[in-house]
This record gives sequence, C-alpha cells and structure tokens, in this order.
Amino acid sequence: MPGSQWSDRLSISGKARWPRGQAADHGLDPGTDKPELRRRVLLWLDLQRKFYLEPSRATRWLLKAGGDPAAVLARLNGQGPSLESPDGLAACRHLSEMGAWVLSQDGSGYPSALRTIPDPPPVLLGRGCCEPLNRPAVAIVGARAATQYGLNIAVQLGEGLARAGFVVISGLARGIDAAAHRGALKAGGPTVAVMACGPDEVYPPEHADLLAEILENGTSITEFPLGEKPLPFHFPLRNRLISGLSQAVIVVEARPRSGSLITARHALDQGREVLAVPGPITTPLSQGPNALIRDGAHPLLEIRDALEVLGCDSGQMDLLPEQSKAPGLSLDPRAKVLLELILETPGTPEELAERMACTTREVAMLLLSLEIDQRAVVDRDGRARAVLRTSS
Repeated sequence: MPGSQWSDRLSISGKARWPRGQAADHGLDPGTDKPELRRRVLLWLDLQRKFYLEPSRATRWLLKAGGDPAAVLARLNGQGPSLESPDGLAACRHLSEMGAWVLSQDGSGYPSALRTIPDPPPVLLGRGCCEPLNRPAVAIVGARAATQYGLNIAVQLGEGLARAGFVVISGLARGIDAAAHRGALKAGGPTVAVMACGPDEVYPPEHADLLAEILENGTSITEFPLGEKPLPFHFPLRNRLISGLSQAVIVVEARPRSGSLITARHALDQGREVLAVPGPITTPLSQGPNALIRDGAHPLLEIRDALEVLGCDSGQMDLLPEQSKAPGLSLDPRAKVLLELILETPGTPEELAERMACTTREVAMLLLSLEIDQRAVVDRDGRARAVLRTSS
C-alpha cells in the first residue's frame, strides 16, 4: 500500500489525539538511523507482511531457521531480503511519525505470556508503553450491545482489578470492552487495547479519544501491518492475543455465538483461567456466560472471586474500592430505585415493571443484581422482597 495512503490514515483522529508514544523500554524504534537496528526492523516488518495471517506457519519457519528472520525470508523468496524496498522504508517512516515501536520475537520486550501460546505473532506493532505487556494481566470481554447492568459490572471489574495491581486487557470494542478500559483508567492503572487492524487504524472510529487516553499510561498493540482494515476474520486471530496476554479471562455478557466465547475457548486452550458473570437464563446476553459456568468456568459474583482465582493476598484485596469489599458489585442506580420500591411493597416483576415504567426484562436484570448483592430474594409466589441487612 502506498505511503500516501498511510499518511492519510494518520490524520483519522488528528495529531492532537495521537500523542507520540513513550519510548519503548525494549522495542525497536522504526525511526532509528543505526544501520544494524534499521536492518532488524526492516526484516521483521517484511516477515510480518508475509505471515501476519499465518502465525503458526511463521513460528514453525522461525524455529527451523533458528529464529533468524533473514533466513526465513531468504527461504521464502529464494534470495536474500531487500532492505531498501520503498514499502519497507515508508512503513518505518510512518511508524516513527506515529510514535510506534516494533516488538519482535527475538526481543527482550516481547510479552513473555505470548511465548507460551502455540501461535505467537512474530511481530507486534505498538504505541504507548511496553512495560504493561509483561505485567500480571486479566482480560475482560463481552458483548458490544451490552446492557447498562453489564457495562456497570465491566467498569467495576476494570477498576477493581487495576487497583489490585493487574493490567486490564481488552479489545477497544463497543460495549463491555470499552467499559473495562474505562474502569482501569478510572483507577489510574494501565490498560492494553489489542487491535484487529493496523496501528494506523482506530476501530471503532468513535473510540479515538478513548485510545488516546489509554496511550497516556497504557498500550495498544496489533499483529497486523500498516494499512490493514479491521476485517471480520481478523477478530478471532486478535482474540487469542487478548487471552494469551492474560492470566485469566472474564466474560461479562455474551450471546451463545460470539467473539467473547472464542476468546474463552482460546483461554482454555492456552491454560488460562476463565470466569463468567452469571445472568438470567431467559436473557440472550446471559446465555454465553451461563454456558461457560455450566461447562466449568468460575462463576464471578464479586471482584474477590476473580482475585481468589488469581491467588491474590489480603493486601491486594485491601486495595479494592469500598463498594467491592461488600458482597456483590456496586449497584446500578436503577437497582437502588427498585430496592426502595420492594422495601416499601414487595411485588412480581410485572408489577414492578409497571411501577418503574420499564420492561419486565429490565426488572429481571435489576433483581438479579440485587440477589447477587444479597439485598433481595424472590419468594415462591414470584414476588420480590428486600432483605434487611444487619451490621456485624
């Protein structure tokens, strides 16, 4: 792809929203003027362009070549690689203008967690800071068209995990992903956005500001070269990196056939823990997490459940937000309204929906959050009533 098209893409969100990334601790600077370093960058970028859709094949060829990208390219091309190709030099120039860096499999900054998966990408292009990629991390994923309840849960999980010292990994998508990133940012912790497109693309476009905020303290990475659009078949590839970078994957809301469940399957194949937030059995967005729990995933009823699975100590527990130390996650504002209603007069979901001027489905979701938080129960006659808490 011509360099002029790359230049056009760099203006997607404007320079003010694309601050130059921090110098990578152990990444290769594509703008280097040192001949040997520039040679390495060009070799790995050439390898990326040829193998980015076939990471398993790239890994096999690199193993046979002793990890030398030049030998792989020579075998592939029948001759030594050209290090002065216009495309390669243009890519280096534009990556440098973006403040991006290159992480290759032979580099010390390459994420150690990805070295343990069967199909690690030979090259990662990143922006922001490299350091979060080698810290303990948890992925939070879920539906794009999430409920308000699910979004609130994702924010609380992102915040709680960041306060406990974990990097939050997600995919910058609409819905649960964005909420998880925002929760981590709320706690002042780093978060990593794993992209399904080239580093010069922002997807979805409306998250350009969120990405800029992430890059102030965190990271964006991709295995896709410059100019690559977020095509549908990129997302399953991307999802294996979200799980691969993490010690555990948390699924908040997901339909039975969704990318979030693909991420959970990758996690299981990679030996990572899988947790899921349960929901009403009649709600499509709860079918994915409920099925994972049925098949052996850890149910997540409060943030402490995740920290216990991750082997956290009491000191990390003490760093949680106050609302996360009590049973259950903090309440949706509408759940508080519902709680006040059933404190006054118990009722069926249909009665409560009429009193709240909302749907029965919405009431069912809110009642679930109250039951999880041990603030309400539904009696045999179907009427919900409040549970009065006693101070200990």
